[in-house]
Amino acid sequence: MKKTAFTLVELLVVMAIIGAMLAMGIYAMVQFRRTIQLQQATSQILGIIKETQNLAKNNTLEKNVVADANFDKYSFGYFLVFKDFNIYRALGQRLQGPGEVWRIRGSLPATGLKSDIFAEVQIKPVNCYAVVFINLTGDIIIQQTAANVPQDIDTSCRLQIQHTQEAAIYKVIDINIINDTYKIESVE
Repeated sequence: MKKTAFTLVELLVVMAIIGAMLAMGIYAMVQFRRTIQLQQATSQILGIIKETQNLAKNNTLEKNVVADANFDKYSFGYFLVFKDFNIYRALGQRLQGPGEVWRIRGSLPATGLKSDIFAEVQIKPVNCYAVVFINLTGDIIIQQTAANVPQDIDTSCRLQIQHTQEAAIYKVIDINIINDTYKIESVE
């Protein structure tokens, strides 16, 4: 007599194989989604850096800046402050002359520049609190603490952009004050 049906063991083996393949496929899709989120966040952060540098190079000031009697005694620049896993942009100023320090003009904005893309991505600065892009020149200064004292001990600010669900998925943006450049470093 010919056997025309599958046995229960054969069906269970096939179902186990399909289940294992589905589990591997779902894990790969989740990892891919996290990598895409990280790439989008990195692109957005680079866009924020480029936009801030362009504002500084083009000497663009905010609309609420009013020229007063001492206006010509100041140099202006844009701060990018990295705080609470967010990025804040604020106009800064410095009295012209030796020994003067950069200060944020007013206070930090209430909301940062992070969008919904960043919901599962954290920004962790290493060796810096803020980066200042100086108007007209586009030169970069690293500020390592929240105090208004630039400390140029290190020549770079490293931003580690990391996925909250998977610590192994991250990228590093290195902002270098010697070359006035920023770049993404490959992390293997």
